[in-house]
Amino acid sequence: MNTGKVFMFPGQGSQMRGMGADLFDQHHELVTQADEILGYSIKELCLQDPQNVLTRTDFTQPALFTIEAMSYLSEMENAVSAPDYVIGHSLGEFAALFAAGVFDFATGLTLVKKRGSLMASAPGGGVWPL
Repeated sequence: MNTGKVFMFPGQGSQMRGMGADLFDQHHELVTQADEILGYSIKELCLQDPQNVLTRTDFTQPALFTIEAMSYLSEMENAVSAPDYVIGHSLGEFAALFAAGVFDFATGLTLVKKRGSLMASAPGGGVWPL
């Protein structure tokens, strides 16, 4: 049985300093939008993390969403066809919704920024177990 082509987006925990190094120059428009929405350089955060905040959920989540969105767009530039299904684990669901065309990048990043902020304000900083 052929289940079709699937594109999966991981959740929080898959972040690491240096992620997306090959994507930023390809997606100037998204990087500019991200910087405006977030109020800081997403490229600097992902590549250098000079303030050592990439592990904080309020920074991790917007960073991962941005990288996953750019990664998906890069893959689609060279793809023969779009995936039959897009799926995401936890935070990755937002990138999957972006890939499915449910909302544009700016809307998705705004939602993820708020999600990360709310989770960071939860007892224990949104980290499980509490």
